[in-house]
Amino acid sequence: MGTMNFFVNSATSIIVPFFPNQASACNVSTFWIGMIFAVLPLGSVAAGLPIGKYMLLLGRKRVMFVGLVVNCISILALAFIANIKNNPAIFIAIAIVSRLLQGASRSAYSTVVFSYVPILWPDSVQRHVGILESLTGLGVMLGPIIGGFFSELGKDAFHTSLGQYQMPFFILGGLFALWIIPTILLLPPDVKSDKLGETLPLG
Repeated sequence: MGTMNFFVNSATSIIVPFFPNQASACNVSTFWIGMIFAVLPLGSVAAGLPIGKYMLLLGRKRVMFVGLVVNCISILALAFIANIKNNPAIFIAIAIVSRLLQGASRSAYSTVVFSYVPILWPDSVQRHVGILESLTGLGVMLGPIIGGFFSELGKDAFHTSLGQYQMPFFILGGLFALWIIPTILLLPPDVKSDKLGETLPLG
């Protein structure tokens, strides 16, 4: 979970090295490029408050699953908007919605990860919270480096600016899609308690 928390947070900043050039090529102004960058935390804030309620109603495991699926969809949407060349309004609209959903899904996944700490590691809660917090910061900090590396990989592999732009999204989107399987299989199932619909793991 810690490794995936790193990549979920790095996915929020991988666009820094290559997105502005692609957006400019699609006739998006500098103001709107800045807006696309800025709206992601808004998605996190908007989703953060109701996440607890959804965890109670659906269970931690289901919320984590939904967070990964939405994150995967939003990242792939950002990859495919590069094909929109002559309609900057649609480009901007899809990019903003994708970034808002990415922020909301990041909030869902990270909140659930932290809620599992006292369940999975009851004897070392502080240590594991510290590790997760460090991985969160490292993910955001190293995201641009990861994005730049995968972007250059796409350039070498496809020899096109489109491949250079899309490669980071495809790699991280695929990673999140693959992580859905261990999320379903390995995490303990949730059951409802009698207290305010609180969900607790079996075992």
